[in-house]
Amino acid sequence: MKIIEKIAAWKQAAEVDNSIYTELQKESVEAVIGGIKSAGWEKCIRRFHSNEKQLQRLLGNDNLDPRYKNTILAYIGSDGTCGGGTKLRLSLGMPDIYKAALDSPSIPEDTRDDGSNPMPLPSEIDVFIKNQRDKA
Repeated sequence: MKIIEKIAAWKQAAEVDNSIYTELQKESVEAVIGGIKSAGWEKCIRRFHSNEKQLQRLLGNDNLDPRYKNTILAYIGSDGTCGGGTKLRLSLGMPDIYKAALDSPSIPEDTRDDGSNPMPLPSEIDVFIKNQRDKA
């Protein structure tokens, strides 16, 4: 699964289950306050990878285009802080060029889950995503 697809799935999960929304918000605040090299950042973004290469991208440890890297990672960390009357976006509002760069060719097309993500999607969201792909 691509990173941006995983982010979208977690957003859907949060819309269904308020406890997920609360967890995402808390983790995002810790990430923003702690910064990209903090344990809070790693905890926040661990939900959004399917394999080790994606995790390294989300940690800022790969060769993501430096023109976009900081902006993309800032979207991921900061867009989950929304609460109250604001809308949880989880970086889905970032410009399309950033979304494309997030899953750019420097990560091979292999988006298989290698089991490195300790926070799998809730099963009902996983089924929803599979059904959407089957329709396409």
